[in-house]
Amino acid sequence: MGVRTVIIYFSFVSVNNPPVTTYQFPLSVGSSWSMSGGTDTITSSYYYSYNATVVRNTVTNSTDEVYNVLSSPLTTVSAGTFDSYQIRGRNPDGTYTDTYYSPETENIVKQVGFAANGTQESSMTLSNYGAWPYKSTIGLSVGGSTYNAIVGTDVSTTNVHQDGRSIIFTVSGTDTVTGKASIWIPLKANNTAIKVLVDTNSVSYTGSSNQTFYQITFTFPLSTHTVTVTYSNPSFLDQYLIPIVIGLVATAAVIILAAILLVWRSRKQPQPATFPQPPPSTPPTPAETPPSSQPPPPQSNNPS
Repeated sequence: MGVRTVIIYFSFVSVNNPPVTTYQFPLSVGSSWSMSGGTDTITSSYYYSYNATVVRNTVTNSTDEVYNVLSSPLTTVSAGTFDSYQIRGRNPDGTYTDTYYSPETENIVKQVGFAANGTQESSMTLSNYGAWPYKSTIGLSVGGSTYNAIVGTDVSTTNVHQDGRSIIFTVSGTDTVTGKASIWIPLKANNTAIKVLVDTNSVSYTGSSNQTFYQITFTFPLSTHTVTVTYSNPSFLDQYLIPIVIGLVATAAVIILAAILLVWRSRKQPQPATFPQPPPSTPPTPAETPPSSQPPPPQSNNPS
């Protein structure tokens, strides 16, 4: 006799009259509250994989219920491990429900129903989700235009920035918990295979795209890490031309500085000592010839 696998497709809708707030935020261990004076009508629907006929059941209960936040455990379900609050809601008939609410998903990740004697009667868990309670938008400049990228995570995210090639941010959360992120990168800003680093470790991701964005989703360990998502390679101008120009300018600066130093050192060298020389003597001019001190020759008195 073979084994037959049967899949049950199930959903339910709960309607409170009058509307009530099931949880009172902010949640903290030890807090409590109650509701009374209304009704909760629950309509459940299900069908089997071998029979598409939908079966519906409707049950109406009073909303006279007392809630207590019992603990803040780490709750592991198919969708991951999450920080959560265990909230017990007890009905007047003694039945109760333990609900595990996660601030990371902003939703219930697990719910277990019990009979008054403590026997488990039902259980639901979160299998997947697409909510990102921590979401940031960051502009990426490409060719003179700016395109907005989106960073979504299920844990606290800080210091979101970009360096022209990568989106960089810091994640933090409880040790041993696995965080999850989804990044929407504009197609016009992406010119290379996307690479994801958690600190210095490369991690794999799943990706999909539409006409505007390339979306990647990946997980990472906690507590605190730096995530780098590289979406662009440097252009020819950035990678080659600018470094060459910078090198030429630096070389020219070195040459100019060396020339200045040489001139300065040459001016600082001591010069040989010089002494003033007497002016050369000049012969007297004729006008300055002194008269002779000898007597003139004698004159003759004889007539000729």
